[in-house]
Amino acid sequence: DMLKRLRPPNLDSMGLEESLNELCRSWEQHCHIQCHTRIDMQQINLTDTLCINLYRITQEALTNIAKHAHATQAWMSLNIQKDVVTLYITDNGHGLQQKSKSGNSLGLTGMRERIASLQGHIHFEDAQPGLRIHVQVPLAKVFP
Repeated sequence: DMLKRLRPPNLDSMGLEESLNELCRSWEQHCHIQCHTRIDMQQINLTDTLCINLYRITQEALTNIAKHAHATQAWMSLNIQKDVVTLYITDNGHGLQQKSKSGNSLGLTGMRERIASLQGHIHFEDAQPGLRIHVQVPLAKVFP
């Protein structure tokens, strides 16, 4: 059970694209919030570390939407080009609540740390309605 928490088993059997699609489908059924996905991946071999972090960031963002946003819809978009990975997660809920704006949320902190470990950037935009999470990871930093 502990190993499944560290490394999502779907990544090995299905790969990143299908694992994210399955995560969103499962979350949608469990939370009754519509989740739209768009994934555009070029045939680039990504490191296990990058795949795990992208999966976990998406998972944490969806968990936060279900717990805090009071959203009716969410969108997840992943675009992988030869030099950069871009991930957007957006919802139509309440946006950042006042207590979260300080950035002391463990979930938000965990996402920041994951992206920092990949030398990427993450930005949280209070969209009103909703929250937009924008992640970029330069592949040159991940694949020197």
